[in-house]
Amino acid sequence: MCISPGGHLNAYTQNVADDPDRKAGATAIFTEDSLGGDHKQVEHLGPVAGLCWSPDGKYLAFLGHDDPDEVWGTKNAHVWVVDVETGISRDLTPGWDVTAGDLALGEVYGRGDTGPVWESETSLLFVASDRGEVGVYRIGLGGGVPEKITPEGCSEVGVSVAAGKIATLRMTGKDEGAVFVDGKRVSWNLGGFYEKLLFIEPKAFSVGEVPCFALIPEGDGPFPTILYIHGGPHLMYGRWHLFHEYQALAAAGFAVLYPNPRGSKGYGEAWTGAIRDNWGAPAMDDCMACVDYAIAQGWSDPSRLAVMGGSYGGYLTAWIVGHTDRFACAIAERGVYNLQSFGGTTDFVQTDHSYFLSNHTDDTESFRRNSPITYAGNVKTPLLVVHSEGDLRCPVSQGDEYFRAVKRTSSAEVSYLRFGPEASHELSRGGPPDLRIERQKRFHEWLRKHLISDVLCT
Repeated sequence: MCISPGGHLNAYTQNVADDPDRKAGATAIFTEDSLGGDHKQVEHLGPVAGLCWSPDGKYLAFLGHDDPDEVWGTKNAHVWVVDVETGISRDLTPGWDVTAGDLALGEVYGRGDTGPVWESETSLLFVASDRGEVGVYRIGLGGGVPEKITPEGCSEVGVSVAAGKIATLRMTGKDEGAVFVDGKRVSWNLGGFYEKLLFIEPKAFSVGEVPCFALIPEGDGPFPTILYIHGGPHLMYGRWHLFHEYQALAAAGFAVLYPNPRGSKGYGEAWTGAIRDNWGAPAMDDCMACVDYAIAQGWSDPSRLAVMGGSYGGYLTAWIVGHTDRFACAIAERGVYNLQSFGGTTDFVQTDHSYFLSNHTDDTESFRRNSPITYAGNVKTPLLVVHSEGDLRCPVSQGDEYFRAVKRTSSAEVSYLRFGPEASHELSRGGPPDLRIERQKRFHEWLRKHLISDVLCT
C-alpha cells in the first residue's frame, strides 16, 4: 500500500481472481479515500511492482505488464502510469523490447530500488535490463523510447530521488557496488578491500546471435574450462556484475564461460520466449556454440571441459550430459529434473497447458520430453548432483530423484552432495557463510580431480 502526497488516498494491489492459486498474476490496483470517499478499481489487470504516487497526486506509476496469465517471466515489464481521476492505465514504453527491473544475476549486493521513482511531476526514473547491462532510464508522461542516463562501463541497479538529487547503486564488476549521487561516489564499503584484489576483466563477445562472457586466466592457454549456466531461466548474466565464485575459479586456473543463451532476459521477448515447451535443446545449442568458439580462440582445452549451473542452470547441465559426452565432468546444482513431480512440490505457481503443453495428471508428454530424468540412462559424464533440504523452489526431492535415476540406469560416476535444512535455494548467493565456503571447496576438488590430472585430491 502507498499513501498519496495529500495523505487521504490509499493505493493498494489485490489479486481479484476467483482462485488466486490458479491465477497468481491477476493483480488489480485500487484507490481508497480514507476520509470516506470513493473506492475505485483501476482499469489494469496484471503483475504490478513498485506502485508509487506522483508528487501532485494525479498519477500512480508502477512496473509491470497487462497479461495476468503470464507467470514465467517471458513478457517484458514496462513503466505504466494510472490517471487517478479516470482510472485509465497506459504503458509509457509500448513497443520497447526491453524489460524494466534488474534481471541480472549477482552475488555481492542486495538489489536496489528499481523504481519507478518520480523525478518530477512529469518525469520518472527506473532501472531496466538490456543486452547484459543494467541501467537507469528516464521517461516522460508522454511516453516513447526512454533515455538511458547510466554512463558506459558500469551497471546501475538501484535508483532514488530526493531534494532534486539522483542516487544510484553502481556496479563495475570490480567491487561490491557503491552509492553515487548525481554521478559522484559517496560510499566506500569494506575499507577499500576490493581495491586490493586483482580481478580479471570479463571478455564480452557474441557467437552468431548468442551473447557470451568469459574470464580467461593469465598466461598461455588452452585452459581447463568451465561452462557455467545461469538460472531463471529468464534472467541474464550482467557484464558488470561481480561473481567472486567465477573469479575464484579463474584464479585457480580455469577459464569460465558464461553465456546468455535463448531463454535469457535482456535480448527481447522473442529470445526469452524461445524455450517455451522446449527448455533444453535451443539453450544447449547456444551454450555449445560458446564452447566451440572458446576452443577455436585457443582459450579452452577440448579435452578438459566441465559444465555446471544452478536452478535452471542445473536443469540444463543435466540436459546437456544426457545428450553429449563432450564434458570431462559436470556439477548439477539445485536443478529441476522431473517436471511432472516438480509441479506438485515447488512453491512456484504453474498453470496447465500454458508454458509447457502438459498438465500433471493425464497429459504429461511434454513434461516427460522436457525432463532430464528421461535421459538419465544416457549420462556418461562424471556427475556431482548438489541440493539443499531447505530448497522450496526446486525441492530436494528433485536431486534425490535424479541422482538415483543416474545411479541406477547409467554407468557414469555420480556423487551426491546434500546440504541440510539451513541451506535454501539461495545457498550459493546468500546461504550460511560456512556452507558457502564448503560448497566452493567441494566444487574445486571435483573440478581439479577431473580436469587437472596432475593434482591429487583428498
